[in-house]
Amino acid sequence: MKPINGFPALEDSDTLYQTKLWSDALTPGAWTKLTLLNGWQDYVGGGQYRNGLWVRSEAGGWRLAGMIKGGAAGSQIASITYPAGTEQGKTRPGFSDMITVHTSGGYGAVLFAVNASAGTTDTLSYLSGAANPTFLNINRFIPNA
Repeated sequence: MKPINGFPALEDSDTLYQTKLWSDALTPGAWTKLTLLNGWQDYVGGGQYRNGLWVRSEAGGWRLAGMIKGGAAGSQIASITYPAGTEQGKTRPGFSDMITVHTSGGYGAVLFAVNASAGTTDTLSYLSGAANPTFLNINRFIPNA
C-alpha cells in the first residue's frame, strides 16, 4: 500500500476495487486459433467441440483445446506463439508436459514443450497413437511458471 498524504490509496483500501482486479485477472482471454503443420487439419463433423486447435490465457496459465485429424506419429502438430499483450513467456523455460489425448484409435500422447528461452515459440508434437487419426481431441491447462 502506498500512502498519499498519510492516507492509504483508495485502490488499496477499497474492497470493491480489489474484487474487480481479481475478477479481471480470472477472466479468460480470447481464443486464438493455431496454424497446424505436417498434414494436421481441423476436424470437421457433428458434435459440440472446438474445430481446429486453439489456445487462450486463463488464470495462472493457458488452455489448449480442440479437435484435429491427420498427421503421423512423431510429427509436430503446431508451433504456439501466444497472442500479443498476454503473458507470453511466463511458462517456465524448459517445461514440458506429456498430454494423454483421445484419438480415433484409442489413446495417444502429445508433447507440449517450452523452448529454453522465455518468450519464444513453444511446440506441440504427436508422439504416439493411431497413425493418421480421423480425430484427436485435446483439452489441457498449461500452468505459468
